[in-house]
Amino acid sequence: MNLEVELPRFLAWLVDQTSQPDEVVDVSAYQGTDLGYELVEACADRGWVKGLSTFGGPAAVITLAGRHVAEQYRRDLTDPVKRAATARTGLLRWLYAQQAAGAHYPVTTHVLQSEESMYLGERLTEDDIDRAAAYLYEQGFIKGVRTAQTRGPVRVALTSKGEDCVEQYGGNVTAYQQGGQGRGNTNTFNFGPIINNGTMAVASEGFTQNTTVGVDQAGVAKLVQTLLDGLDKLQLTDEARTSARAELEAVQQEVQQPQPNTGRVTAGIGRAVNYFMEAGKPVVTAAFMLIASGYGLPPAA
Repeated sequence: MNLEVELPRFLAWLVDQTSQPDEVVDVSAYQGTDLGYELVEACADRGWVKGLSTFGGPAAVITLAGRHVAEQYRRDLTDPVKRAATARTGLLRWLYAQQAAGAHYPVTTHVLQSEESMYLGERLTEDDIDRAAAYLYEQGFIKGVRTAQTRGPVRVALTSKGEDCVEQYGGNVTAYQQGGQGRGNTNTFNFGPIINNGTMAVASEGFTQNTTVGVDQAGVAKLVQTLLDGLDKLQLTDEARTSARAELEAVQQEVQQPQPNTGRVTAGIGRAVNYFMEAGKPVVTAAFMLIASGYGLPPAA
């Protein structure tokens, strides 16, 4: 279970169980007692609930902060832009895995049987996938067999463009399109251990940050762990923190593989850093200071 994904969903469930503020909720009905204890403890640590668990069972009172997280989760769950982006990425990544396994033009909706079709702990719909397939087809990321009954192809395969998107950007179509057009500042990450031959640029305006060395799984793992350890110290929204944590944890899992996919590592860290950049210069500054501290380097004056 990914706690950072499950917690907002759990909080939304808590809200549905209450009819008035400060109402105590018996959490044992939520997917098993053992899981309930863990969720209550994790939410209490973040100030989202008051834990009232006993040996008799897990229980909690949701706080105002917890209600805000639940409300944001509900907004995100129905956000058409975020759902579309998730569906496109998930479909591309699933197709890449199917192609690697030797599948020939798999049925598009079979992606709904995989983890790639999960969004905020909920499964995407056939309509979400159909819309994603139509867009990816029109943009040249996939090819396939179309019918009059669907917007997109019902059997699909990746094009070379789709393969590049998965390998270089983890399936993030927007990042691929922006990267290919070279718009704005560029963040290039070729991760290995950080070797600093001068001062470290912290929160500079309008710069291109290149961290370039040979691929080193241990170095990447240390970098990711440094960011994860300090993530709660950064002034991020709950949504941005949850998303950044998910990206970093995915990279952490990838670098533990015997032969990690460099494209996924690069894209994952790049997306995490994008959440820092969207939050503004103070967060970027704090993030680089965390990195510098983690490697025993003083930030540039």
